[in-house]
Amino acid sequence: MNKYGYKIELLSYFHYSTGLPVLLKECGEVVFSMPEDFPTAADIGENEKLSLLLPESGRYVQYFQTVAGECFIIMPLNEDAFVSAGPVLIHKPSKKFIDDIF
Repeated sequence: MNKYGYKIELLSYFHYSTGLPVLLKECGEVVFSMPEDFPTAADIGENEKLSLLLPESGRYVQYFQTVAGECFIIMPLNEDAFVSAGPVLIHKPSKKFIDDIF
């Protein structure tokens, strides 16, 4: 089991109980995700500006919204790794908003 074994187990429980996608990233690489592959606006639009990045500071749970309107709950694990839950949309984006992004 890798160094994140227990955290991965907890992320799996969280995913199954909430239905939200979960992700563990370290040094910009995906270590674990559930479901295994879920597209975000950054993936669909092939636009890195929409990507989910490591929070700038702190070890606190943070709420993060991308310019595409996708919302994530993020918790840094260390300087190089974080876990996230989401994306979820707070409101349905307009067609104009989607066209402007993509």
